[in-house]
Amino acid sequence: MRAFVRRDDKRAQSLREAGAEVFVGDLLKLADVAAALKGATERSGAKHDATRWPTE
Repeated sequence: MRAFVRRDDKRAQSLREAGAEVFVGDLLKLADVAAALKGATERSGAKHDATRWPTE
């Protein structure tokens, strides 16, 4: 699991301790988002809704 965080703080450390790969960045910077997604093969988040996530 990969977590995208804004600051490398105690909360980020808690995610690491829970087994997450933590990426520190800014969601408003395309380069940060692209770097965080590099190598990702699946998406996760809110409950899957086929009307929100087109397959094509």
